[in-house]
Amino acid sequence: MKTKKTLAMLMAGAMCVGLMAGCGSTTDSQKASTNTDGSAAASSFDGQISLIISNKDEFLSALDQSAKAAAQASGVELTSVDCASDQDRELEAVQAAVQNGADAIVINLADDTRAEEVIEAAGDVPVVFVNRTPQDTSVLDETHIYVGSDENDSGTMQGEMLAEAMKADGEDTANYIMLQGTAGLLHTTKRSEGVLN
Repeated sequence: MKTKKTLAMLMAGAMCVGLMAGCGSTTDSQKASTNTDGSAAASSFDGQISLIISNKDEFLSALDQSAKAAAQASGVELTSVDCASDQDRELEAVQAAVQNGADAIVINLADDTRAEEVIEAAGDVPVVFVNRTPQDTSVLDETHIYVGSDENDSGTMQGEMLAEAMKADGEDTANYIMLQGTAGLLHTTKRSEGVLN
């Protein structure tokens, strides 16, 4: 349970240090793990957390740096690995983290269809999927969770902003070029669908 609270604190701290987070309700345990300004509260957790990132693009590099800062502020040991968008390398990193005694694994999937393999490789070590939700959400439970935004809602908000701007200019149709994230990943598909809807 301490591991789960610390993971929540680290992710909250990381997201409060300049990253966007989805909105939602706050539980009593989340309130207890954050300060009044939203920053991570001090922790008595002294375990190891492994952060495994698919590819350190601008956003994920910011996530990496923010997670390290939150971990340092909480006195938690955090190591991170960049897997160059290679899911097989991510699985190797998960196995290495387990062998090196990680108490928890935070992972940004390179391939969101292979979350079950990550869980199998992690064994008894809790896993937090961050930013990219597994396509098969049935793998999520008390020790395998997702932290991130609802991508359909994100796309819908983008589309609504565009529609409002067009209406303000008296436009009701548009030619467009859509910039998308990694092709084939669920978050890219859902965000794109949300914008178009």
